[in-house]
Amino acid sequence: MKKIHLLKDELINKIAAGEVVESSVSVLKELLENAVDSGASKISIEIEEGGNQKICIKDNGCGMTKEDALLSLKRHATSKVSELQDLFSLKSMGFRGEALASIAAVSKLTLKTCCDDSGLGIELYQEGGQLLKEVPSVKNKGTEISVESLFYNVPARKKFQKSTSFLVSQVHKTVQAMSLCYSYIDIELISKGKKVFQTLTFSDLKSRIAQVLKGNFEREVSFQEGPFSLNGYLGDSKMNRSAQYLFVNERWVFSPFISNSLKDAVATMISEKEFPSFVLHLKTPLDFVDVNVHPQKKEVRFKDKLYLKQKIMQAVQIRIDSPIMIQAPKFERGSFTDFDVFESIPKPSTEEQALFFKEEESLFPYFQIFSKVGSYLFLKENENLWAFDTKAAFFRLLVDLFKKREKKISSQNLLIPYTFDFPKDKMVMIEKKLSLFSQIGIEMRVMGAHTISIDAVPSFLKEKEAAHLFQELFTQFSETEEVDLLFKKYEKKVLSTLSSFAKKRDSAFEEANKLLQEIKNASDPYFCPYGHPILLRITEEKAARVFE
Repeated sequence: MKKIHLLKDELINKIAAGEVVESSVSVLKELLENAVDSGASKISIEIEEGGNQKICIKDNGCGMTKEDALLSLKRHATSKVSELQDLFSLKSMGFRGEALASIAAVSKLTLKTCCDDSGLGIELYQEGGQLLKEVPSVKNKGTEISVESLFYNVPARKKFQKSTSFLVSQVHKTVQAMSLCYSYIDIELISKGKKVFQTLTFSDLKSRIAQVLKGNFEREVSFQEGPFSLNGYLGDSKMNRSAQYLFVNERWVFSPFISNSLKDAVATMISEKEFPSFVLHLKTPLDFVDVNVHPQKKEVRFKDKLYLKQKIMQAVQIRIDSPIMIQAPKFERGSFTDFDVFESIPKPSTEEQALFFKEEESLFPYFQIFSKVGSYLFLKENENLWAFDTKAAFFRLLVDLFKKREKKISSQNLLIPYTFDFPKDKMVMIEKKLSLFSQIGIEMRVMGAHTISIDAVPSFLKEKEAAHLFQELFTQFSETEEVDLLFKKYEKKVLSTLSSFAKKRDSAFEEANKLLQEIKNASDPYFCPYGHPILLRITEEKAARVFE
């Protein structure tokens, strides 16, 4: 057995870096938190190769003196805490004093900083934690840190890094989250020399959400009781937790406990497989939260979970119990004579159409949404009930994408492009196929050897759904011409694909609401392409006949 000995500083730093520096994304998060702590109102981020090649962050914060700059690169040197008790009342994002030293140990790091308006600062350069340059520098007030060649001296760690496309998406996610946490800070992101993200200072959270995130976040949550408050917005439900943004005392964290508590609170509105999306700011007494429980400060521990869950349930359910009043779609009377491509599809009889249209004329200007059961949305209008089939509506909207029209389909640009991988052997034909899908409002481009980026989608379609739709229809469209002509050519096969695609969709409460708004512009808002009704009125007379 070997004798116990003290480790060298170089090895100690690399071990510490293994805990703090998981990837370029964790480096970005640490540097962003330092910029926030400096009091910056503007932060600029530049990355190359997902951050593995380069991460550069500039801020206009307080900056550092020469002495502080030199100390900041040493382990366990910090301005955030000085006593043990400080760990239980932390206001700053950083506090351990090891991030910069750990990052510098596994990269080539340049630090430029100036603490006043003199324009004269200092520049430090380190490689593998060794200080190689210390010179005066011309610098505006603030700090600029450039991290290059991450893990260049730890090849074993470098082998386990994710792909560039994955890292880019995680960088985007981190920047999004930080911009939602600090709506009073302007943040921009530059990747490969192009500005891909930028925010403007807004005084309210809702404006920042609208600027940063895709989807509806219309249900406001506002609750306060003593020192506890929960404020933010609930959005469309998702099939995963990717759209959950939680900030505890202005600190971005992930909390399975709070995520599950919120899911319990909205359990009557979403399916068991879905997760609520939200942007929420939770404020508690500082000593109610322990933030020193995770190496990268991703998670926190709460002093009284049961009490907190009760308050979360109370805050969210107060908002859910308030009915949503929405303007009902005003439909023009439909006609089946326009649908020459559907001649082979069974349609309702003339009598059935006339009956439906006659009843439709009694639509009132407002619906009250009061329930969602499975794929059906139930609406109240005076003494009548209306049933809205979200799957049939989605099918109709999908098919309408492929019909010839005078105007180009309106697409919604994604603030953060959605990327997905595609088989390399099929990438040869990809360029021609992308132009086809551009005709139906799905804007895509090739990002790499086997990566495709979605930049815009029709408003009723999720980016992930657009990717799946592309993959399912790719082989069916073997030619390149006008998409409506191709649809006629492969009508039965495409209809079957779209119908199956629509049946798989589980629309969350807010998504069903969006479909109800979109269907008024459909070519036939009453029936799906197979002739099944989309919107039905359930009168008292009809209900009575059912129970006779």
